[in-house]
Amino acid sequence: MKKVVLGLGMLCLSQVANAADINCRGKVSWVMADHPSCGEYMAFKTEATGGKAGKWLCTKSHAAGEMAVTALTNDKIVEVYVEGSDVNTCDEIPHYREINYIIINP
Repeated sequence: MKKVVLGLGMLCLSQVANAADINCRGKVSWVMADHPSCGEYMAFKTEATGGKAGKWLCTKSHAAGEMAVTALTNDKIVEVYVEGSDVNTCDEIPHYREINYIIINP
């Protein structure tokens, strides 16, 4: 029982800590390497950021870039959380916004 309560408490705490995050969920539509705005990491677009004509998101690790490519090649949906205290939707984020984290849906 203690583990369940502790687990729920940690989940609630993580939700509060990331209250300003917005989820730019969807299939990865484009990936790009070596753009100077993303440093040495990969940029990608999802359906939620406008697809082909949309905004680029920057990964902040090589592992996150690999997840974006994996999602693209396997036609998977990703949950992509970005800091959104200055915007209300994924359409409003500026180009090359660094993501907080990415999750591939099974």
